[in-house]
Amino acid sequence: MYSTSPVKIVTEKVASPDQRFAVTHRQELIAGFNQASLTNADGIMIGAGGIGSEIGEGLCRKAVGRLRIFDHDVVEHTNLNRQHFFAADIGENKACCLVRNLASHCHGGTTLEGYPMSFEDALALDMDMSAAFVVCGVDNSEARVAASRYYYRLGIPVIFIAVDMLAECGHVFVQESTPNTPCFGCAFPRSLAGRKAPCFVPSAKDILKVTAGIALYAVDSLLMDRHRNWNYRLHHLAGFAPDVLTTVGKDSKCALCSSIQQGSPAVGATTRRASTGSASL
Repeated sequence: MYSTSPVKIVTEKVASPDQRFAVTHRQELIAGFNQASLTNADGIMIGAGGIGSEIGEGLCRKAVGRLRIFDHDVVEHTNLNRQHFFAADIGENKACCLVRNLASHCHGGTTLEGYPMSFEDALALDMDMSAAFVVCGVDNSEARVAASRYYYRLGIPVIFIAVDMLAECGHVFVQESTPNTPCFGCAFPRSLAGRKAPCFVPSAKDILKVTAGIALYAVDSLLMDRHRNWNYRLHHLAGFAPDVLTTVGKDSKCALCSSIQQGSPAVGATTRRASTGSASL
């Protein structure tokens, strides 16, 4: 049984020599950006690997209020080229190490908590898993389905992220918080079989950074008035295949969300589905 004691670090807000300009001043100049919404937000990140490292750093530098990270895995030497770990972290729990390593990126007073357990373990222990938003960046479809089902019931938005095995393509899917919107199963019906990506797959920093950047924008769009006209976005670095930016519709026959009572299907909802591919993080 994993320890339920988190690693908790409360970082300090960096004082500015000029009181007119906070550390977050430049991003607060962006139209629609609401720093208070982010500073007061409680986020959860499922997975502390490559994509989690990038998103975690971004959230910390943007001064999210609280970030809880869940991962039962340990740091390996092959993680060091693309994940936010160091040689001294090898053999230690990823979530706990990532919290310690991200602390140096926090300049706005973020509270960081690392839990050495999987999302399913946390649910089994009846932990409080409510949040303003959730980021799911794992290679395990069982965990994705569990997160989708749990947060769909609660009406809490989840951002699902993955990259392909060529390290050239990535996708971001936003499961919204409002009723009658599509769930993870609507977008990726074949993933309901609970497949897990291979442990040893190609991955690189470039595709992780691009995909994380899109996911960070999605977080903003959920918390503040930064507009987004998509819930599914697929991008290719090489450019030989077209990028996709679309709104996946709710599937009235979805085996995942159709069993969750949140009202009748939305009028005029489409059943377009995103393509499903293997993911590596």
